[in-house]
Amino acid sequence: MNISKEVKVGLLAVIALTILYFGFNYLKGIEFLKPTKTYLAVYDNVAGLSVANSVTINGFAVGRVSEIKIMQNRDNKILVAIDLNKEIVLGDSSIAFLTSDFLGSTSIDLRLGNNLRPLEDGDTLIGQLDKGIAEILQESAVSVGDNLQLTIRRINTILDSLSGSTNNIKTSLDNLAFISTDLRQIIHTNKDSIPKILENTNNLISDMRARIRSLKPIVDKFDQLADSLNDLSLSETVNRANITLDNLNLALERVNSGQGTIGKLLVNDSLYNNMNKTLENLDKVLIHLDLDPNYFFAPLGKKKKKDKNNKE
Repeated sequence: MNISKEVKVGLLAVIALTILYFGFNYLKGIEFLKPTKTYLAVYDNVAGLSVANSVTINGFAVGRVSEIKIMQNRDNKILVAIDLNKEIVLGDSSIAFLTSDFLGSTSIDLRLGNNLRPLEDGDTLIGQLDKGIAEILQESAVSVGDNLQLTIRRINTILDSLSGSTNNIKTSLDNLAFISTDLRQIIHTNKDSIPKILENTNNLISDMRARIRSLKPIVDKFDQLADSLNDLSLSETVNRANITLDNLNLALERVNSGQGTIGKLLVNDSLYNNMNKTLENLDKVLIHLDLDPNYFFAPLGKKKKKDKNNKE
């Protein structure tokens, strides 16, 4: 039997569309060959949810949205049918959160919770709307608006305070202009001497550098002196000084106790009296020697003359 080209093209188109459909859904994580269960969820607003959108548990795709329809007899609520893999067990506390990402794609995120009673095929899940990006931004915008309003009030307060200082600012600017004018006049008047001043300044700096360099040997010598002082045996010198002081203290103790000649001289009064008496006799002899030296230096064998006042 001959098949026309049109039939062949049509069959190829149907096969290609079928493969495309199943391949696209397979890439989305939907496997048609696995058995599934159908659950229902009711929402007030599906927020852009469409058929074939994914159903996930902790980010892992476990099913898809199979049907969406409106229930006009129930205040226009939205009924959503979910096809899940048969291995997934849901319970009476499982919640189907309707969420949106940054790109606006809407999906259903299942949160199982503590399942006390497992649900059967066709049972209804608890449907809730999760906070979307728009709601989060709206809540953030309220706080940002309040902060912006407070900032504007502070700026207005600052501007009001600055408005009273306008005259002071103008006066300061005028004074600054006068100072700038005077400075330009000074520079213009001394423009011929400024190069000489700069040259003298450079010469002074060069001379100071040369003097600082000349001081370096002196500083090095002081460093060497300090090092040599550090190398001295100061501890030995201190020990010797301590020994000398101990000996001096011992000698002073002996003197105070009357030991030795000096101690006896200081302590014994009789020695002191004898010395005074000896000195007095010596003084008399010297006086006699001064008055009559011949009495002491007469030649041997010559008869001494008696002094009228003194006996031989």
